[in-house]
Amino acid sequence: MVVNVPWALPIASHHAPVPLGGVETWQRHPRLLRHMRLYRDSPERLTVLERYWKRIGNLNKRDLQRFACHAGSWIALLPLEVAAQPLGGDELSPARLLACLLRLRGSAPLTPWLRGVLHLVALRLKEAKVVGADRKAKHWAELRRSMPPTIWKNLVSRCPSLPRDGCAGFAASAKCASARSKAASKRLRLLDREVKCWCCYSPTEHEPHVERIKIMLGSIGGGTDDDAKLLREVVRAAAASLAPPRAKAMFNNGGQLMTDVDIQRLRAAAKLQRRVRHIFLNAIAMWRKLWSDDVQIEPMLSRVKLMIQHFESLGGDVRGACAGADWGIIQEAVSLHANSASLESVPIGSGWSPEGPGCAQKKNVLTPRASAKLKTAMLEAMHRLGGQGSSLQLIDMMRADPEIWASIEGSANRLESHSTVRMKNRKLECWEANVVNNSKRYCYDSGQKSEEGLRIWNLKHARVA
Repeated sequence: MVVNVPWALPIASHHAPVPLGGVETWQRHPRLLRHMRLYRDSPERLTVLERYWKRIGNLNKRDLQRFACHAGSWIALLPLEVAAQPLGGDELSPARLLACLLRLRGSAPLTPWLRGVLHLVALRLKEAKVVGADRKAKHWAELRRSMPPTIWKNLVSRCPSLPRDGCAGFAASAKCASARSKAASKRLRLLDREVKCWCCYSPTEHEPHVERIKIMLGSIGGGTDDDAKLLREVVRAAAASLAPPRAKAMFNNGGQLMTDVDIQRLRAAAKLQRRVRHIFLNAIAMWRKLWSDDVQIEPMLSRVKLMIQHFESLGGDVRGACAGADWGIIQEAVSLHANSASLESVPIGSGWSPEGPGCAQKKNVLTPRASAKLKTAMLEAMHRLGGQGSSLQLIDMMRADPEIWASIEGSANRLESHSTVRMKNRKLECWEANVVNNSKRYCYDSGQKSEEGLRIWNLKHARVA
């Protein structure tokens, strides 16, 4: 069925000229028909989709929009059952491929070609079944959520209500709920990008990604600036990978029995999400033990809060959801404030226990303010050494000088560091490891060695009177 619209699609200013006219002209354009026929007549449609899917992570903006035009032409001109037909173990389809490409596009301007193709796609979405439990309906719903709002505004007088229960919907809600400062905006952009990457991963890529997050968490050993950055990445990745809470299944005589493949896929996904929940809780626990506030991880906490609020707004208690014990702990954890409580006050339910370094016991470690005190004490000790000395001499000076030691004694972390740095065949305390690591930041190598065989550092900047 051909649908006419009261406006003509725009004219391109570069590359191949776009067709002049309405929907019929676009549907008959040789370029779009050629892309459609190439996919329709291909004996290995799954191979074609996989070839596009593997290149998604390395596309520039131009190729991203070009690939979106290809997938859009398949959806606009192929039968509905072919456009959203899941293929292979990763359940790839033209609809899912286009949805992923549109999410990665972000807010970049639409090219005239892409705008016209998406207009045709929007018309097909009006015909498609986007509500239901079958896989095709889920792919259509995912594509509908990913469509740019400007396409809907040009298609109808009012933009239809888009579902908010998808993974990208929670990221958009988190944007509205977070602060609009520059630093907060950067954190939101990083979180949004992480969410889009997770949504674009195939099911076979999810498990290696979660394993990388767990390895990153296990490599964090102290309260250095590098550890803070790495831990933020872990919290961000875990929050982005976290699926919303789901209601428990109910027996329905009118339903269909699941196949063995579907049962195995569902169990694997549930097991993977259990690991993600534990990693998220461990990362939050470690953050609140190492730093004094939640400002830098607020977007991630807001995303998880919105997931829980959305579930409970539908009339359910999150503790009654699937894995309700874990979600109950997460609900209390994201609602706590780091200055008033910690995860140790949360009753630990069955199936969860802290993992990784830093989660086994309460530690008095360096806060950002204590790090500033340590920097001041370190520079003062280097000045008293004449602006030159080894890391060992610097540490000994900070310990021996009563005035310098008094300024950091109350906040210095005296526990043994997990760092691989060693000095005189002994492990360092956490504050000593910070001094060694920061020597490279505020000093430069003189090329000389001390009697102990340690590198001699020279202070980069002289004291300003």
